[in-house]
Amino acid sequence: MNKMKITNIIFAFLLANFGSFAQCVCSGTGCDWTILESENTWDATNINHYVQAGETVCIEGDANGERNQLEIINLDGNVGNEIIVRPCNGLVTISPSNSSVNYGIKFKNCKHFVFTGSGIPNEKFGIIIKHNKNREAISTKGRCKNFKIKDIGIINHNNIVKPYKVKYENTGI
Repeated sequence: MNKMKITNIIFAFLLANFGSFAQCVCSGTGCDWTILESENTWDATNINHYVQAGETVCIEGDANGERNQLEIINLDGNVGNEIIVRPCNGLVTISPSNSSVNYGIKFKNCKHFVFTGSGIPNEKFGIIIKHNKNREAISTKGRCKNFKIKDIGIINHNNIVKPYKVKYENTGI
């Protein structure tokens, strides 16, 4: 075999076995990408998942729908073609793993995106974030602009779920 054939065989093997692991595991849900329950930081420009404007990124919980805190970096949608961030197949509850984490979910250097919990049957909120007075439920302080947050529930220190806001828009600077 020549070098070109060997290279092509190796490339095909790698692509078949490792090339799609970050793509959606939420089959039949309209998701383009999945943030696995085991991931606490997810960079949209990572070589394994380069998210394009208009695509949908889904957040996965464990078998009980729970997951630890999550930081999402570098979402880059555009006007009229926002990136949608939503739950995978059902209700996802985000609980920071320890007291040193000061957020439930953090968006950093993200623009033109919609963070929504809508679309989960029989659930008022598709995403619920556990919150206490010492941490932010949702952080967008890291150079984020032009985003909407809707249909997200927050569990306060009394275990009462309240809406984050019906709709929040940041129009940028």
